[in-house]
Amino acid sequence: RERERERERERERERERAIAMMNKIRSKLTAVLISLIRIFNSTKLKLGINPIALGKMRDGTVMMIDLRSNSQMLAYYKKTYEPRNMDIIKFLLEADSCLVDVGANIGFYTVAIAAALKVKKGSGKVIAFEPVEENYKRLLENISLNRLERYCSTVKIALSDAASNSKIILRESPSIEARTQNASISMVIESDKYRDKATIILDRLDSVWKDVGKNACRIDIMKMDIEGHESYCLKGGQQVIRTDRPIILMEINKLYYVIRGAELDDTFFPLIPESYLVYRRKDKTAFQNINSFNECEDIEDVFLVPEEKLDKFLGSIRGF
Repeated sequence: RERERERERERERERERAIAMMNKIRSKLTAVLISLIRIFNSTKLKLGINPIALGKMRDGTVMMIDLRSNSQMLAYYKKTYEPRNMDIIKFLLEADSCLVDVGANIGFYTVAIAAALKVKKGSGKVIAFEPVEENYKRLLENISLNRLERYCSTVKIALSDAASNSKIILRESPSIEARTQNASISMVIESDKYRDKATIILDRLDSVWKDVGKNACRIDIMKMDIEGHESYCLKGGQQVIRTDRPIILMEINKLYYVIRGAELDDTFFPLIPESYLVYRRKDKTAFQNINSFNECEDIEDVFLVPEEKLDKFLGSIRGF
């Protein structure tokens, strides 16, 4: 029996080594593909093509995309945006679900999820928060292109822990000329002096939700990708989040917290409601429950899952 158990352990170790090797090969191939896409796109731009292009996505939606923006450009050629996360969220959606998109940018998540809700023919809705003027205009344009106004509400503010005005840094400037791009709240670092800036409005989710969400259902899912400002958003939405207990997809970008001098676990765990579990992607097909945000890669998405929704979340993972 002991020999059989040892053989089984060895087989399991071999499987793990094989998976690790496949993941390494896949990562290298992906890096090569991305490099080729960038070279191809750069060549097209140098030849003078219009950088604003209509992208046809795999899910049938269309997006006006600026090919000068790195993240938008990749989505244009791949015809998808963060597909693994998107598939999980779509699996979790009910016809009447409400998703809050914090940091909607030009609408990759907003449009895809609203289109999925439209197919379900319920009363579900996406509430999209985007503070940057040019991003916000493109967000509205993409919603309109897909005739999803009925399924979307948009708010031109950034969610934080207090109401104020602030400067936001356009992270891809000055190296590109795209008017729509990723942005983050200004930090005290040398490179920010040379980047383009915009003035934005900040407010707390707890303060605005009584008006913004008055015609929406309870928040079922939140997506937060706000370049290191996620903890402030959580702090400003404590009441709503503790009441509605949504599944939260959140980016962890360690650099921003290092610059702030903030320790990840000390920052996040006091803000996460009771009986929530944290999951990170272990590999292409598996997630793992973690007890420390320090287990994450330098930039990584995590899911914060309330215990009462855990079975459905795990079912969504098994589905893909």
